[in-house]
Amino acid sequence: NNVIRIKGCAFQFCSSLSNIQIPNSVTSIGDWAFDGCSRLTSVYIKATTPPTLGNDAFRSKASNRKIYVPRASVDTYKTAEDWSEYADAIEPYDF
Repeated sequence: NNVIRIKGCAFQFCSSLSNIQIPNSVTSIGDWAFDGCSRLTSVYIKATTPPTLGNDAFRSKASNRKIYVPRASVDTYKTAEDWSEYADAIEPYDF
């Protein structure tokens, strides 16, 4: 819960990663942080304010990936700069 940023390429090509929970303390996700994580199907983000999202942070998307965010923040995420490209994958979640 003390993590404030996920650096670029942090999990790049981690093919065994299937889900991750990002604490509300994270304010930025770097370029290509989850690039090539083809099995990453569930991303849980607790932050109510969308973290700054780097270039292609979720490149090589898993075909059925879902990004779960706090229910009250769904529209904020879907319209936020850089998050809007993942709008179809963003779903509400009650943390």
